[in-house]
Amino acid sequence: MARRRRKSRLGAAVAAVVLVAAALAALVITYGEKLNLPFDIPTWSEIGAYLGIKKPVEQGEAGKDPFQLHFIDVGNADATLIVAQDKHILIDAGENDMGDRVVRYLKDQGVEKLDLVIGTHPHSDHIGGLDNVIQNFEIGTLMMPKIPDKIVPTSKTYTDVLKAAKAKQLSITAPKPGDKLELGGATFTILGPGEEYDDLNNLSIVTKVDYKNFSALLTGDAEKEAESDLLDGGWDLSADVLKVGHHGSSTSSSKKFLQAVNPSTAVIHVGTDNSYGHPTKSTLERLRDAGASIYRTDLNGTVIVGSDGTTVHVNTEK
Repeated sequence: MARRRRKSRLGAAVAAVVLVAAALAALVITYGEKLNLPFDIPTWSEIGAYLGIKKPVEQGEAGKDPFQLHFIDVGNADATLIVAQDKHILIDAGENDMGDRVVRYLKDQGVEKLDLVIGTHPHSDHIGGLDNVIQNFEIGTLMMPKIPDKIVPTSKTYTDVLKAAKAKQLSITAPKPGDKLELGGATFTILGPGEEYDDLNNLSIVTKVDYKNFSALLTGDAEKEAESDLLDGGWDLSADVLKVGHHGSSTSSSKKFLQAVNPSTAVIHVGTDNSYGHPTKSTLERLRDAGASIYRTDLNGTVIVGSDGTTVHVNTEK
């Protein structure tokens, strides 16, 4: 009997130590900056990524959460509306023929002003509808990447966006890695492009969004070369949600990159029966191997991911 009591007491002591350690860790993570500790404080996202823990994804009222990502179905193109409490952010606006659709969707969501607009890179499937958006809404900050002179587009799509911005006296900001914006309780951190590439896809603006203990990574059409540079840059790439790069092309979503992001949810902007074969079988396999739940606009229509900062909800149109 004495041995059993000793084991019982030992187990209780160990449990108590674990609880105290967990409580201290929570205090350090939550109030670390205020305590001015002489070491870097890991975030819950970083700890979860290190331990391989992913937030459970639930079907629910994603559209009622204080933070929302609306992956708008615009065919084989990108358009993502982010709602951060009372702030609205748009990343890309689909092809030229999708501009009106994006505008209607934004208005249906009650958007009157876009506090931040990002055109990830000047391909028509990302900025084609951006001139429509600029013409129809008040814009706070407009971001597009700096393009090397030798590959500056001469397309009407690109010049239409520049003309629309000029007509509303909007300056275009070319962000740098490390730039941050605080909007609606969320932090928007620019991670890329960190190099001067010869390819417009790799010049995509890569944005990580953190809202309390929830995070999302939006990569435009960044391909493996840009992904490798992000990994080498030492960024915290861990995120609950990944907007899969380049419509699920085999040129993006490398195994090492997905391991670093460790997403519980992956969303692919992709068109039905597109001629590019997106998303590729190899990319889908890598996403499944990474343990991500996959949503696709060709199969699911518009996908809304919402969070209160802890739980994750997903609603789909189809």
